[in-house]
Amino acid sequence: MFRLLFASQESCIPCSAGRYTAASSSASCDECPLGTYNLDVGAIDCTPCEAGKYSVTPSIGCFPCASGTYAPGTRSLECESCPIGRFSILANNTDVGAIECDACPTGYSQSAPGSSFCNECVMGKYAQSEGSPECAACPSGTYGNSTGAASCTLCAAGRYSISVGDVGPTSCTDCDAGTSQVRLIDYTRSN
Repeated sequence: MFRLLFASQESCIPCSAGRYTAASSSASCDECPLGTYNLDVGAIDCTPCEAGKYSVTPSIGCFPCASGTYAPGTRSLECESCPIGRFSILANNTDVGAIECDACPTGYSQSAPGSSFCNECVMGKYAQSEGSPECAACPSGTYGNSTGAASCTLCAAGRYSISVGDVGPTSCTDCDAGTSQVRLIDYTRSN
């Protein structure tokens, strides 16, 4: 045997958390839209999640975006993955996630989306620009002298190198007697 329960005509029941009604004489409460929340009983509106947070359960609240993700605007239903060459970190003891992802600094790269870190370029490779998706091998005639390099070092005058990704000045070879190494100026570099 089932028993149906009806609301009493003698009193009004307050809206539960995650629900609201802005109108008087309302017969029911509406659920807060996704991307908003309401933790109070008897609410007349819902609060949008702030940038850096998301909500899919309006009665619980908004949650900060995890490391490697971000929410650029309010009312987010989910956080977006950081694009390639960018990262985000959810700091300890914080209740707000990232509203944008940071570009990997020069000398670092990230080839995967949704990352919380950047990879330091190994010796013999470099990343000249912020937000690089990968580190490039030092071109012939140059060498890498450190990790996390934003550029490569030219072989000294009278020395050359034909391979890419060389490490250290000893990778450059002396020009043979009767030959010389001419330096070309790179006019493609922008100021």
